[in-house]
Amino acid sequence: MNAGTAVVDITPATGTALAGYFHQRRATAVHDPLLVKALVLESGENAVAIVACDLIALTRDTVQRLRKTAEIQCGICAQDIMVACTHTHLGPATIDAFETSADHAALDRTVEAASQALLEAKSALQPVILRMSRAQLHGVAFNRRYRMADGTVRTNPGVRPDIIGPVGPVDPDVIVLSLTRDAGDPIAVIVSFALHLDTIGGDVVSADYPAFMSALIQAELGEQVVPMFLNGACADINHIDFVSPCHPIQGFERAQAIGEALGRKVLQLLPEGKSASPRIRARSQTLRLDIRTIAPDEVAKAQEVLAAAPAPTSMTMEQMWARETVEVSRLPRSVEVEIQGLLLGDCALVGIPCEVFAELGLEIKRRSPFPMTGVVELANGCEGYLPTRRAYDEGSYEVTPARSSKLAPGSGEAVVEAAVNVLHSLSAD
Repeated sequence: MNAGTAVVDITPATGTALAGYFHQRRATAVHDPLLVKALVLESGENAVAIVACDLIALTRDTVQRLRKTAEIQCGICAQDIMVACTHTHLGPATIDAFETSADHAALDRTVEAASQALLEAKSALQPVILRMSRAQLHGVAFNRRYRMADGTVRTNPGVRPDIIGPVGPVDPDVIVLSLTRDAGDPIAVIVSFALHLDTIGGDVVSADYPAFMSALIQAELGEQVVPMFLNGACADINHIDFVSPCHPIQGFERAQAIGEALGRKVLQLLPEGKSASPRIRARSQTLRLDIRTIAPDEVAKAQEVLAAAPAPTSMTMEQMWARETVEVSRLPRSVEVEIQGLLLGDCALVGIPCEVFAELGLEIKRRSPFPMTGVVELANGCEGYLPTRRAYDEGSYEVTPARSSKLAPGSGEAVVEAAVNVLHSLSAD
């Protein structure tokens, strides 16, 4: 197996619109750089690549443009490139969501940077050994959907006495894939872990807790090592324990604590890594998912809210949700999504272009034919939240109709089946 890595800076300037919140924000400063990290792997006649971007998300159209550009420039088949976003909420707006529109200049820079990184990574190919390891990290990730005493379910309800407990699981697995030279020097470390990247808040550009993880790994192993973070199924997972709070809710201190805890776990796992076979390959499946149906009376109510309101400089929450309801009602009735599988040695990575509920990710892992499987959310596109069917009946934020929550009930279970099919296809080859 041969591997090459490269890193390109995509840090936006101050004043850039930031992504991830209901209201508009603009960057006032930069805490740490945003990066595009590329890894190219070759074994025999097969080649695959992973691009990890410190961004909230990318649409499928942008990913396809990136892949095609990279295919022309470095010769890797477009469908064999996984483009994943970490989902930082302190990066440029690269998708349309709520009151923020995509920054097309940032998208152009991302496409250029990713293509450059892939070209540099391919030119840096060298013989490597792939090693795999896995452990669990507890106490930093919590399900953010809670059952309340009145029977309702609330997302991030705050610390209050009427919380019964979380309604869903977390995935504590830390998967580590290391690529080392024959002499044992690592050149790259792939880390898969499921935790939402919104631990800081505010308006200062940051790659969030993975930046602290990377800094710790490089301080120990050297700056030549490229730590690559791939976010797991964490749509309903964040860093706040509302049942037994024992640490600050957010801020750089919290991000550093989480990132360094993850980094220490990675460093502990590296010596335990087992050599894996040098096989690599990619497979994918497309499926069409229905867009949720909005009842005519709900659309009419939303339109009344919008018509009755004066034109504000910033929408109220009621107006914003009303606008999102109308927007969803106007969408095409279905969307095509790509489920991608990459096999690296004896570990499979499944890329899903959604924010995936942890329960669905765990089901994919449980049914995988491989000894180690990582789910990579927001890979190769962004079609919003992917809840369980049950969550639609439970209600709350993740299933409230919006462009970020547009998929019909049952989509999550359909994606699980497609992901399992892709994994078995990888296994059968």
